[in-house]
Amino acid sequence: MIFYVYVDPAIIDKANQDGAYAVQAVTSIFHGFLQNCFIVEFEDYRIQQTMGEYISALPQSDAKKRIEEILKIMKKRNRFLYCLVPDYLDRKNSLECVLDQEEKAALDLLLLKDEDISKCAESAEMTPLEAYYSSNFERKRSNLAAEGMALLDGEFDQDQFFDHVFLKALRYAARIEICDGILGRKYGDNFDYTLKVMGIWLEKNLSEPINLKNIIVHCEQPIGYSKERFVATISALKKGRLKNINIEIHFYRNDEGGGALPHQRYIFTDQVAFQIDPGMDFIRKKTKRNRNFSINYKNLAKITSIIGAHSNWKIQPSVSI
Repeated sequence: MIFYVYVDPAIIDKANQDGAYAVQAVTSIFHGFLQNCFIVEFEDYRIQQTMGEYISALPQSDAKKRIEEILKIMKKRNRFLYCLVPDYLDRKNSLECVLDQEEKAALDLLLLKDEDISKCAESAEMTPLEAYYSSNFERKRSNLAAEGMALLDGEFDQDQFFDHVFLKALRYAARIEICDGILGRKYGDNFDYTLKVMGIWLEKNLSEPINLKNIIVHCEQPIGYSKERFVATISALKKGRLKNINIEIHFYRNDEGGGALPHQRYIFTDQVAFQIDPGMDFIRKKTKRNRNFSINYKNLAKITSIIGAHSNWKIQPSVSI
């Protein structure tokens, strides 16, 4: 659902040389990246710094303003991943460093100024700016952005499912939030099992060093023993590399009848938001494989506002673990 891309800053300089149409094309590419991509960056911020220099050289236009806006949003949403290490001895240029680290960085795409047949990536697709819209990457990226993902019952075992759907979306998250009213109201075996295996998977697969600070759960209040079981399962997530994270459980109750949270179920982070169906019981305990499942991208700010609109039904105090 999320792609990792390397962007050669020189594509902006090339677009400037090629004219207004090329600058507009770069704007469109970056808009697509905003939908479902993270930009892989060096730890010394060199990509953003060089981009800023090239953007400053662009003539004033709506396209230039939009590029600046998109990159500002991506930075605010922590969409730059500082996982590349430059060669501080200057024996290798940036592209050579990227190619050396592409597998570790799990890159999907290298977007370059020009085609360089002397360079070859191991697994990521490489494409020059002028050929981007005919790349396999853009076809796959745009299809997912438009249609989301749907999986058949039992299509993946539990670990394959989490890798396929969530690995790149959650690996560098600083905050993970879950909103699923039914998770609490009808808490049962599949919910309990899904939470447990998700915790084990997160502990193994989050970035090193771990970036995650908070897990926040929004759900309707369980009844009786289900509440104790639910809190115990959530508390048990704090082990191994997750032992120092903060966990909050926000219970909701509508005393006037009806749901206290939206019917739609969401998983969202400081970086990206998704709507999922079904909710947090998407792994079957008996088969250890996924149920019929669909996932779509959502606007992060809107999801936050939707949940905030239900704050009247939030039970105080929240549970902190």
